Amino acid sequence: MKYSFSFLSICILSFIIVFSCSTEEEESVAPVVQTPQPEPEPVEYTLTVSAAEGGTVSTEGGTYDEGTEVTITATPSEGYRFTGWEGNTSTEESLTITLNSNQTYQALFELIPIYTLTITTGEGGTVSTEGGEYEEGTEVEVTATPNEGYRFDGWEGNDSTNESLTITLNSNQTYQALFQLTNPLAALDVSALEYIESSEDFKFYYNISNNLPAAWIEEFKSIMNYLNNIIPVKSRVSSTPRDGKSEMHIFSWTSIEESPFKETIGDASGACICGNQYGRYMLLEINNNEFIYNHNHRFLVIVHEYFHAFQLNASENETPTKLKFLMEGAAATLESFYSKQYFNENYFISAQSNVTNNAVNSPQLFEERGVTEFNYADSVFIFLSLVKELQIKNGLTQIEALKKVYVEWWQSGREGVNKEILFEEVFGFSLEGFYESLKSYSPDIETVLPSGNITMEEIFEDL
Repeated sequence: MKYSFSFLSICILSFIIVFSCSTEEEESVAPVVQTPQPEPEPVEYTLTVSAAEGGTVSTEGGTYDEGTEVTITATPSEGYRFTGWEGNTSTEESLTITLNSNQTYQALFELIPIYTLTITTGEGGTVSTEGGEYEEGTEVEVTATPNEGYRFDGWEGNDSTNESLTITLNSNQTYQALFQLTNPLAALDVSALEYIESSEDFKFYYNISNNLPAAWIEEFKSIMNYLNNIIPVKSRVSSTPRDGKSEMHIFSWTSIEESPFKETIGDASGACICGNQYGRYMLLEINNNEFIYNHNHRFLVIVHEYFHAFQLNASENETPTKLKFLMEGAAATLESFYSKQYFNENYFISAQSNVTNNAVNSPQLFEERGVTEFNYADSVFIFLSLVKELQIKNGLTQIEALKKVYVEWWQSGREGVNKEILFEEVFGFSLEGFYESLKSYSPDIETVLPSGNITMEEIFEDL
């Protein structure tokens, strides 16, 4: 028993000691308090941006946190160009900067050099620009355009043979467009010439020598205006410049002077609708004796050659075969009609009466120009005989027959039709039959003269 008490006492005593010690230790440990650390202050850097003379910058900078990206742009003023950045090797106008230190930049500019471009032109053409002042590096395109009758022949100051030239301005430069005359007739400057225009849009340009009498020049213009009104020449589509299809130049001077138009028409002389490799034109070289002796032919020749222009352009298609007695016979008889109507002169008798036997025995000789005749007397006779045959065989009136030979024949031309077929289509009987009929005629102009006072207005009233 005694042992059991002691053991129990020891156990109780030990528990008390242990509990006492534990309580004292817990009371002696102080509680731990967490204190927040202050955040570090952000690092800031200064960006300084400026512009030299000649431009601006998008910002002058400022203070930025470390690592901030800032884009700055340089803009040159007019007449200046951007050359780079002081403080950076970039040559771009826009620069993106990452701030990791204080930084300074300046946009640099320089004045753009100005150069003079001078463009001139030789005779015979134009250029698209005369040049001017341009900034260095500017590209300018210049085009040379030849006038009618000229061709482009290159550039003085450049080896190019192209009509268009692109020039980069890096110095003062001078160029001249060069042109070569190829067609003196086409090259005529019509802007300074007097002209008349028909109701059918055909133009006659006047190149008249100042040595012609003023009274003749005045009468020439009066006759041209009259003919232009009653016998308008039709304008056709031109295939080459000055080919006589839409316009025609008239060159007139006196026989006692050297032609003032040699540079354009060479040695051409006389009176004709003439042509060369450059085109077709009308010549009226007036014999000076006609002025001295007051001969009406100085005016009638105008009527003659004008009607040839009508004949050549009357057809919508091809000009009919140029049978001489129809071509020249018509123009010559028209002279006589005009002479009777305006000068009261019977020109048939005074100038066209020398008819030969060839007119009735060999009329085919007068289809071509090989046989010489005086004032086209044989052709006039054959022409007027055809008018009579149209009245006899076809029952036409004199005016109707004249319209056939003056107008309808010249309007009837078409490609691929020979003279025999066309003659029979227009006149109603064969060319061979007509020649046979002529054998019954006497070669006397008075036997075929038109009757009555026929006016040109009556013949051409339907035009």
